[in-house]
Amino acid sequence: MKKQNVLIIGAGVAGMEASQLLTEAGHKVYLVEKESLIGGQTIKFEEVYPNMECSTCMVAPKQQEILQNENIELLLLSEVKEVNGTAGEFKVKVKKKASYVSL
Repeated sequence: MKKQNVLIIGAGVAGMEASQLLTEAGHKVYLVEKESLIGGQTIKFEEVYPNMECSTCMVAPKQQEILQNENIELLLLSEVKEVNGTAGEFKVKVKKKASYVSL
């Protein structure tokens, strides 16, 4: 059976974990994030429940795994604008904003 490409919308903790697990299963993952960074809301807090662990300390290793994984294509500053087709056979239009401007 052919391994299919997977689209994940949102690069928060759940999106990062799902991306990692899917690549381990042999899939190519397209991870779309509307913000300029990955980590979602968790990365914005100083400490996280239940152990009151440093959020950056918890999320940073996962961020590095995502950034270094050649089977994950990370699309920052991007939004899904259109999805056509059916489950397992679809096409997606993604709008990607500029990450910088050169003058």
